[in-house]
Amino acid sequence: MPVTAIFSSPLLRAQQTAQILSGVLGIAHQVTDALREFDCGIFEGQSDAAGWHAQEQLYEAWLVRHEWEQRIEQGESFVDMQRRFVPFVDELVRNYGASTDALVLVGHGGLYKCMLPLVLPNIDFQFSATHGLSHTAIAMAELRPEGLMCLIWGEVVPPSRLN
Repeated sequence: MPVTAIFSSPLLRAQQTAQILSGVLGIAHQVTDALREFDCGIFEGQSDAAGWHAQEQLYEAWLVRHEWEQRIEQGESFVDMQRRFVPFVDELVRNYGASTDALVLVGHGGLYKCMLPLVLPNIDFQFSATHGLSHTAIAMAELRPEGLMCLIWGEVVPPSRLN
């Protein structure tokens, strides 16, 4: 499908992916903090068991108990991510909504797991929590009269609409 624009997180691995896509598609990519993975605070840059456990506990607080202000010490809350992600997506819909071309957003699984249920009415937190997005997985959405609708979520075709 024709791609109009590529946006990426400022994190290195996302920028590298966006650079590859930019080269293949012949379009420059734009870096935006809106697509950055959430800040894990004192566990940022670590990969030990304590950090992974803290992250899983945070996901549970956010996605199950809806404790939106919860955060890892010195890290970001769900609300912090929402303040940067949702306005960015709203702006994309305003600026590109009439286009039939595709936009590519190169971001991170944790961000998408938490934020996409806010902008895709056929995805909820239970769905995103139980159907994770693996590395290099895609979530594909289409703008319809009722809003953005998720067509593909990793290896899963999501429900057309949640009750």
